[in-house]
Amino acid sequence: MRDIKIAHVDDHRIFIDGLRFGLNEIKSDAYVFKSIGSFSNGEEFIQFLEKGGEIPDIVLMDVNMPFMDGITTTSIVNGKWPQIKVIGLSMHNNDQIILKMLQAGARGYLTKTASLSELQTAIKAVFENEYYSDQLTSKVMFNFLHQKNNSQTTSLNLTERETEFLKYCCSELSYKEIAEKMSLSPRTIDAVREVLFEKLGLMTRTGLVLYAIRNKIVEI
Repeated sequence: MRDIKIAHVDDHRIFIDGLRFGLNEIKSDAYVFKSIGSFSNGEEFIQFLEKGGEIPDIVLMDVNMPFMDGITTTSIVNGKWPQIKVIGLSMHNNDQIILKMLQAGARGYLTKTASLSELQTAIKAVFENEYYSDQLTSKVMFNFLHQKNNSQTTSLNLTERETEFLKYCCSELSYKEIAEKMSLSPRTIDAVREVLFEKLGLMTRTGLVLYAIRNKIVEI
């Protein structure tokens, strides 16, 4: 079995303690959920990482916290430690908050009313496939794409390779699997992604997916 190292960033200690206990009780044939630490706000977590603390695979990130909120923290983590995958976990089901978390780089989002089995599914999906989308996040993305005051879509001249890559980004494939599909090396795929980030003014895969849908590169 393989360990999935999890960090909890949340200022509600009782909630974290209950969540850690619940995750420890989950039985899995493939994974062991290992908590590497709990942090009461984003600033505390960032300082831990900057001082050389153990790098988690997954971070369960609250939104509203003192000193540094979850959106800001997620953006910093995504920029400095892209190997860390953030899942938003909050009481908020507000579309704008969820969208901001996804745009900041979160790989999924759940409310704190989610069941342990649903959280387990999200953790495994993000760990294996990089992203998790449930009915809530799908609704938020759909509303964002179809809101009346959407700005006009921007059409740029993309290469055939870039267009193909964007289409695969809208699937559940990991970047490694996309590289295999396109018969390219992982390093080349990383280069294609970075060029698109620069060309489109984006920072996350979620942003690439939104761009692809809004510009009808893929249909929903």
